[in-house]
Formats: sequence, C-alpha cells, structure tokens
Amino acid sequence: MPINLPSNEEQHKISSLLTLIEKKIKAQATLVENLKKYKRGLLQRILRHDNEWEEVSLSEVLFERKTYCEKDGTYEHATLSKEGVYGKTDRYDRDYLVMDEEKKYKITHFGDLCYNPANLKFGVICLNTYGDAIFSPIYITFEIADEYNKEFIGLLLTRADFINRALKYQQGTVYERMAVSPEDLLTMKIKVPPLETQNRIAHIFTEWDALIRKNESVLEGLQTGKKQLLNSLFI
Repeated sequence: MPINLPSNEEQHKISSLLTLIEKKIKAQATLVENLKKYKRGLLQRILRHDNEWEEVSLSEVLFERKTYCEKDGTYEHATLSKEGVYGKTDRYDRDYLVMDEEKKYKITHFGDLCYNPANLKFGVICLNTYGDAIFSPIYITFEIADEYNKEFIGLLLTRADFINRALKYQQGTVYERMAVSPEDLLTMKIKVPPLETQNRIAHIFTEWDALIRKNESVLEGLQTGKKQLLNSLFI
C-alpha cells in the first residue's frame, strides 16, 4: 500500500520529539507508581504500632444500608469497580437488559464503604468518594458509625492484608461466584486508635491522595497530548 512520508530530516525531528514525550510519560508514570508505593509503605509502618489500639468488631463500626430506589432520577446511576464508585458510562450501561421497569437499586451515600461480595477477591471494595447514587442491588453498602473517621476506616478496610483476611470467609462452589457475605464480614475485628489519632492519620493520607491525583492528571495530560500530536501529524 502506498503511504506518504516526510523528508528524512523531518522524520528524525518527529522521531526525536516523540521519543522525548515518551520519556516524559514514562518518568511521570514511574513517579505516580512510586507515590502509590510510598503511600502503602507509610500505612504499613503506621500499623506496626497498633499494639495499643483498641480491638473492635466491624459490627460496631459498620451498619449495612438496605435502602432502595427505582431509577426515577432521584439519584444518579453509578457502578462499582476496583477503581471505586463512579458514574455509569455507555460501556457499562446495561439497562436495556433490565426487563422490570420497577427494579429497585441500592442507595449509597458519600462516605459509605461499598464492596462486591463476589469480587472482593479482585479488590472491589472502596470508600464512596463519588457521592449519593444508586447502583446494582448485588453490591453491599455500609454506613460508618459517627464515632469513627470514615477516611481512616476506608484506609484500613481497603488494604490487601484486610482483603486477604476477609477471603477466608468466602463461600461457594464455583470460584467466579465465591463470595464474602456482609454477615461474615461484620464478624471480623480491627484495631483502631482514638478518634483524634484517626483524624490525624486520615488527614495525612487525604493530602497524599491529592498529590497522587495531581500527578495522575499530569500523566493523563501528557498521554492525551501525545495522541493529539499524532493525530495532527498524520491527518
């Protein structure tokens, strides 16, 4: 097939520019990953000093929210994945499969702890930082008691160590459908410091998350800029 090529000199200029952009993208991606690793390591170091913290049952911390609503516009329709709670997109919109127009959806509010019982093994558990919404009734949503810092509890319960502990309660005969029920999850125990300490720790990690998001935004901008440059070069 015939293709159009610029001069050899221009090819080298374009190649050098794209190489420079790729280096910047790679460096930014490494920075983002290192920030996430540092965050995990920092939390691990903090938790090494939990010997004096109080041990409590999750049944004292979490209360399952069992409120439902039809898809009538009262709440935005959301979904749940490893990335968290976020608005439905065309890719995930399967409303055309719903035959019952009066189907009830689970309500979740900002600050709830949400998880998918069958996909906990894949890390689908998060603090709802998206906002008030409805999603599939297969998801579980917990209200966090006022005596605890929501962000701190979210940090504890979304850790790989906690998820691995919870997976001991999986039940089911088919791996894909093995699930951790909310009743079993609530029997687990965690260690928590006084509320003031929870607040301080949560504040540190809130600022750290903001730094990660800022650098992820820079990375996304570089990747988008590269695509736009390629599109403009090869029109």
